[in-house]
Amino acid sequence: MIVIRQQSRFAYFIFKLQSYFTQLLIWQNELDRIVACHGTLTEMLDASTTVINNFMFVSDNSFNVIARTTTIEPPDDLHRRIIETGCLTPQMIEEKRQRLPEKITYIKPPSDITPHARLSRPLHVSHTYFGSLSMSCNATPLTDGLQDLFSILEKRIMPLCESLWRARMRLDMPHYFFFSKLLEHSSVTDEYVKNQMSMVGIDDNTEYKLIAMEVDGETETERAALAIRAASGINQGGVFCFPYQNMTLALCHTTPSDSKLSHVKTIQELRQRIYEPLGIVSGVSEVFAGITNLDLAYQQTKIALGLKNTIASEQFASEQEQPKGVYLFGDALMYYLVDPSDKDERFMRFCFSHTILQKIYEEDRENGTNCLALFWFYLYYGRNATAVAQRLHMHRNTVLYHIEKIQKRFDFDLSWRTARDRMMLDFKVFFLTMSHASIEKLFSDSHEGNPADER
Repeated sequence: MIVIRQQSRFAYFIFKLQSYFTQLLIWQNELDRIVACHGTLTEMLDASTTVINNFMFVSDNSFNVIARTTTIEPPDDLHRRIIETGCLTPQMIEEKRQRLPEKITYIKPPSDITPHARLSRPLHVSHTYFGSLSMSCNATPLTDGLQDLFSILEKRIMPLCESLWRARMRLDMPHYFFFSKLLEHSSVTDEYVKNQMSMVGIDDNTEYKLIAMEVDGETETERAALAIRAASGINQGGVFCFPYQNMTLALCHTTPSDSKLSHVKTIQELRQRIYEPLGIVSGVSEVFAGITNLDLAYQQTKIALGLKNTIASEQFASEQEQPKGVYLFGDALMYYLVDPSDKDERFMRFCFSHTILQKIYEEDRENGTNCLALFWFYLYYGRNATAVAQRLHMHRNTVLYHIEKIQKRFDFDLSWRTARDRMMLDFKVFFLTMSHASIEKLFSDSHEGNPADER
């Protein structure tokens, strides 16, 4: 309430005061409308710029920037860096703002790192730290009135934070925003990725496989929760599970290994844990390296699911085991390649960047062996070990020994036609991308009769 003693005519002042209160009323009504329409945090911040006039952003409990004012640019180097990296700077992370009790405003006066005063409020959902609402006082100075406006905004933002928490965090996925950035192929810096991976607990050498389950976390909440609980035991617990768009994803991870993420193991686990008890169909990517390739792996799972009926028809026609609700990108790859539509160059490189052949080739170069040539001729001669033995001047049993050793090491079965098709395709890409001199040396007579690890 404001009480004014009128001693002379000052209609202009009263008009300005009425206009200001009307503006505040319109602003708060707009914030309420955004909440009622299940809007976004960004919409909430942008709607507040006409009243607060300062640059603002929201960070989550892993220091990711999950929303910012889009109508006001970052006012200084500190805030530009925050937006460019998508994460708070190390100096800001070390500040005590992250350890404040609920409903306490953090005030930081101008300093060496920014010429503007800063305000921050910790956001708690059910007494659990969700993130922070932060503001740079770059246009409107820090006053008691500005703090009041900031508190109004913070109260209106909380319902949206609670909605995000229920939809994303309740499924035990505290790093959802990190993975969603990668899935959307957002521009991120190496520093940001390194910091986030450190908090998630994975390093640069980690290998991955992505599984997309056809269950929507938004519309099928209970079923998605069951799927996530079941999928959390895949790969001996080395998996991150979270909803994304209309799917529920499981990102398996492991230290470099030839067999831990094999398709044989994945199919068995998905059938036992997901398809048979819950009736949920899954699409599976190839094994890959580099967490920033997550969007490409997601594209592989969508292609596999998009061609699931075609894959099932092929399996039925070839008299193989009936499909059990698990569809591999490797089985869909040939259909994808013969599709006349344009192909993305980055995606095509990714599909053939992490293959068994590449590992065997590198080991042959290091050890002076010819396992890759043996593998090629075994496929080329239709798994006729006698023909391979004659071609490479080896004993037939030696050929079978090394082929079995390769299959066991990488956990695949060449009796599966789809496995043979994929290996032949990988060989064709290998021949296409390698120089003639390298191929000639690899298959030269000087390597014949020199298999790796003779019995």
